[in-house]
Amino acid sequence: MLLDNAPLGRYRIVVNANEWKETDNDEFERAIALVGEEEQERIRKFKFIKDAKTALIGRLILNAMAVKTLGIRNASLKWKRTDKGKPFIDPACVDGISTANHYSNFSYNISHSGHWVVGASELEFPIGIDVNDHGLRPNCKIDFDEFDDVTAEENFEILKSYFSTFKHIFSPPEAKHMESLRFKSGPVRLLEFSRFWTSKESFVKVSGLGFNFDVARLHFDFSEYHQSDIPKMPTSVMAAPIKVSVDGKDVSSEWMFEQFILDRYHIVNVAIRTNPESLSNSSVYSSSSSTPSSSTSAEHILSSGEKVESEIIHASLDSKVYKEKIEHLHPLPLLLLKPADIIKYLEEN
Repeated sequence: MLLDNAPLGRYRIVVNANEWKETDNDEFERAIALVGEEEQERIRKFKFIKDAKTALIGRLILNAMAVKTLGIRNASLKWKRTDKGKPFIDPACVDGISTANHYSNFSYNISHSGHWVVGASELEFPIGIDVNDHGLRPNCKIDFDEFDDVTAEENFEILKSYFSTFKHIFSPPEAKHMESLRFKSGPVRLLEFSRFWTSKESFVKVSGLGFNFDVARLHFDFSEYHQSDIPKMPTSVMAAPIKVSVDGKDVSSEWMFEQFILDRYHIVNVAIRTNPESLSNSSVYSSSSSTPSSSTSAEHILSSGEKVESEIIHASLDSKVYKEKIEHLHPLPLLLLKPADIIKYLEEN
């Protein structure tokens, strides 16, 4: 079976959308029949077929993870959306299903960039995932075959403009680190940028803080986890020894990260919040855009509604559960699947 080799509810799925050729209309129609009518209508509104296929693959990944975890038939699976458009599973569709007891602790997230679509899920632990195509935005045409210590003059100017556009995302130490790489090759600098970008995006997704949160308040430290340490797909993976702080407060012990290089243009980051109870009792996770004082920097965690908007369904914060579960929490490799694999799985389930 498609997901049998992974622990129940714990998945890291990656799909190359280029596996679907624009002429594969029959397969596309089979696939879109596997999602709800509202989702079909949304997907068919895309102007370009490549965007429709990317959106559809994301929903197929969500369906596959939910069907396998909850023991529900794909035909019975119903999704709703929050006011901000974030999908969540309709509780009514799992009522009375004995195998759906994982529903309240099932956390899931998807992301796409370039031709890659990725999804991740966990039981007991909230999770977020992000993929970035660092040759894509903003139409950054870098010569990726230029690996000299000092890049070509044309690349240098493009990179200067690129990093200026996104300088607001960096904490002061991160900005200093990026500046120290200014004479490195374009690929090295862009990969490091993407490490920060995907780390912050996945962190914000799983925390539920919302995208108005000032990500410059987050400081990621990669000093113990260099680019050469990042596993390249497909391979086994170790927990990335990444340190993170918010407003200067180290919260690394409350998080686990996984990073993967998909190809020379794409990197994936997975963030797992390993101690939600600790964060609910005393947290630096205020959604305020201003930096709180030291006496108020650990005041509150988000409402369950905000978590739903972050595609997180997570109800219990039982400390005993987490103490037991965290002992068995370990990083997972990516599952590289083809669209046809997921379509067949959902048709059979």
